[in-house]
Amino acid sequence: MTKKKAPDYGNATWEYVTYAPRGSTCSACLREVRAMEPVRRGAFERAPGNPVVVYRHAEHCPRGAGA
Repeated sequence: MTKKKAPDYGNATWEYVTYAPRGSTCSACLREVRAMEPVRRGAFERAPGNPVVVYRHAEHCPRGAGA
């Protein structure tokens, strides 16, 4: 089984802390975010189209990745 590598969102702009919509995953550890778990909301630009919104655990990421 091949382990997935977390996407690099190094150029993401973290906007604020909020609650992610149901079914969202953390962009650092790729785990589903639980209901009422605070996350940082960010967006990054992509060449054609609108910015992509990503969420990351706000306090403690289970993988140990910094927020």
